[in-house]
Amino acid sequence: LGPDHVDVATIYSNLGFVYQELGDFEQAKEFHHRASTFEDVDVSNVLENMVTVEQESVELPPFSESNNR
Repeated sequence: LGPDHVDVATIYSNLGFVYQELGDFEQAKEFHHRASTFEDVDVSNVLENMVTVEQESVELPPFSESNNR
């Protein structure tokens, strides 16, 4: 495989998921971004992955009924 092969983009995306699961959201975003630069990649999937990482990286306070009033 060459560095521009679509399978390399898949590897980058998978590494993004690994870092996401580890809680390293900056690395996760970096690898998803790398995956998005490949020509034959479904960019909408990659962007969706990046949004998910961004959402998970924001810590929200625990929900309680008192917060909703």
